[in-house]
Amino acid sequence: MSVMTGVNWLNALDMRTIILVALMVTYISTYIMAVTWVRIQGKFQGIGGFTGYFGLTALGLSLVLFKGQISDLITIVGVNALMFAGMVMLAGGMARFLNVFMNRSYYFLLFMVFILLYVWFAMVNPDVRIRIMIFSGSVIPIQVHLLWMIFFKAAPDQRRHAFNTGITILLFFIIFLIRLLIAFFFPEPENYLYDRMPDHLFQSLLIALIVLLSHSLQLMINSRLLNLTQCHARVQERLACQDELTTLYNRRKLNELVENEFSRFRRHGRAFSLILGDIDLFKQINDRCGHTKGDQALIRVAEILRENIRAEDTAGRWGGEEFLILLPETGLDDAVKVARKLRNIFTCQGAETRALFGQSLSLSFGVAQVEDQTDMEKVLRQADMAMYQAKEEGRNRMVAYSL
Repeated sequence: MSVMTGVNWLNALDMRTIILVALMVTYISTYIMAVTWVRIQGKFQGIGGFTGYFGLTALGLSLVLFKGQISDLITIVGVNALMFAGMVMLAGGMARFLNVFMNRSYYFLLFMVFILLYVWFAMVNPDVRIRIMIFSGSVIPIQVHLLWMIFFKAAPDQRRHAFNTGITILLFFIIFLIRLLIAFFFPEPENYLYDRMPDHLFQSLLIALIVLLSHSLQLMINSRLLNLTQCHARVQERLACQDELTTLYNRRKLNELVENEFSRFRRHGRAFSLILGDIDLFKQINDRCGHTKGDQALIRVAEILRENIRAEDTAGRWGGEEFLILLPETGLDDAVKVARKLRNIFTCQGAETRALFGQSLSLSFGVAQVEDQTDMEKVLRQADMAMYQAKEEGRNRMVAYSL
């Protein structure tokens, strides 16, 4: 039989070695989380709490190495108090990261009870087994609260970011629950650092979970950061194609949409039409009432156009006081009906707009249908020519371009 076959792996575990490995893992995790905290400070709250968890855990494990050289009050009570405080900071950080309210008075009471019990069973009536149960039994409620925040209390989008962290916390909960039960039934060891005991195995598993927690927190932060970046990109994209004043599409976006429709027209022969409208006597509003009123007039025109075009049509500000409406798969006759409808709506609201701007808001509309498959600019010129013809004929008119 091979020598390795007879090795008892549980007895081969040495607690001092386990603690040393855990110490290196937690210090590395502290450093990584601290760097993350500094780099994205101001974007999200709570990362300082995550850093505090790893930092306090690392500090506590560092003090364990001095057992026998300094007071047990520090190497037993102080160590576990630091690690318990780290769990509290993890919960606090998660609450802030997920924008969930956390009642800190509950944690303060739990911490005080924990300290009193730990001092008693470390200094007055030493009992390793009971201390294991006290620590496990104290962190389990924190883990349950973390799971409740992640899976039930957080908003759906935040829950999605924190899902992997929630799974890691669930594994922590299972390990500490089993650890609590084993400690309850397992004989009390004489020396925690040297006696072979099941807790050696659980501590090894906890090292793996600390690594997993560090990675899952990074994934959670990165997921939310990516989502924030995508949101900013969408906002920038919208601003790039949106007229700042009216919030309609700007000329750049309208040109893109017209090009797309022209490409469809060339490939499939699906005609489209354009309506170009210009506010009549707009300069008089600026001269008489000021540019603020002029801006308000532009906004009002944009609102009327947006509310009264068809769902498949697109309105945008072409420039100055000119507005363009794109009507996909629409012939000239139907486009004329849309323009006539809009003209009538402005006429019906004449009294209201006169009270606001000192004159009725009306538009001169030019309508054109695409016909030439080789020249996209031609339909734009035709709509422009029809609009100016409407102006010359007395304004507040609709003219359709005809060959």
